[in-house]
Amino acid sequence: MSSIVAAIDAPVGRREIAVWCLAAVALLFGRLAISDGPSFVNDSYQYISVAGNFRDGRFAETSIVHFDTERSAGRIPAPLTTFPPGYPLAIAALPGLGEERAGLAARGESQ
Repeated sequence: MSSIVAAIDAPVGRREIAVWCLAAVALLFGRLAISDGPSFVNDSYQYISVAGNFRDGRFAETSIVHFDTERSAGRIPAPLTTFPPGYPLAIAALPGLGEERAGLAARGESQ
């Protein structure tokens, strides 16, 4: 019993952290390879819309008006009120990430 407690209390080494990180990356790439890339859900399209608006110089606005708080603005693109703008801003910072692939996914095509 004391050997189990000693194993739990042992410090985590750099090698163990590296192994777990490599395993996580391998699982991620394995999933992407099997599923033919990332999958898009409703929130994904919202994030990509906001990212496109960031690129066009509009801050935290969405062209996909789905929620009542966005619809109440009475205009498109509507102010983003449902999601924080950090993730769409990160998407907008990476050129070519998301919009083209999302358009293909919406049409049922693949790259």
